[in-house]
Amino acid sequence: MRDLFEPRAGHEGGLAFAVRKMTIDFLSSATIDDVIQVETQMAEMRGASMTIQQAVMKGDEAVVKADVKVALIQMDFRDFGEGMGRGIVSLRGWG
Repeated sequence: MRDLFEPRAGHEGGLAFAVRKMTIDFLSSATIDDVIQVETQMAEMRGASMTIQQAVMKGDEAVVKADVKVALIQMDFRDFGEGMGRGIVSLRGWG
């Protein structure tokens, strides 16, 4: 997966995700010694952006929940409006 984000011949830069928007709910507390786990799942993919949902879990309890909207950009910061899926395929030479 890491190679998706590295430059390729004929392209100025690789790909990157830029955070566009975050909504965070702090539901409970955790301390420095607590063991936590971050769970992530994709909620929606549209064009060159996607929304992921994350939960920081302390055991069975969610202490933080977040919705994160990210946009796929080229490392030279040009717009990637052709769509995330097609863009990844064309940049990596898979299509």
